[in-house]
Amino acid sequence: MAIAPYGSGKSLCAGVGALLCTDSDSAKQALSPVMERIRTVDARLHEAVLHHEQHPNKGLAVALTGYVRDIPAALARAARLRPESKDLSAVWRQLSNPSGGGGGGGGGGEPTSACRSLG
Repeated sequence: MAIAPYGSGKSLCAGVGALLCTDSDSAKQALSPVMERIRTVDARLHEAVLHHEQHPNKGLAVALTGYVRDIPAALARAARLRPESKDLSAVWRQLSNPSGGGGGGGGGGEPTSACRSLG
């Protein structure tokens, strides 16, 4: 969770983090200028991101805005999981098991260490 004044870059930071963890070709293209800035500001973070790009596990970015009555259902819809996903544990199990019928899920049990460290 990020708490900071309006206009301080919270949403921008969340968007960059989501793109870094998703690691699609379009995300790489969008992040190209950002990666150069990251390199000049924090070389260790830049190396972590480059290392993450080589990792076989990729993330799934889901943006939830405003009030969401049923977060597990919203996550299941975004990940194209089976509709019986009623709780966060069930959604996590489906995302963690690539052969378990999930759609665009994360596939490795846990987010990669680069995504965890990027918050």
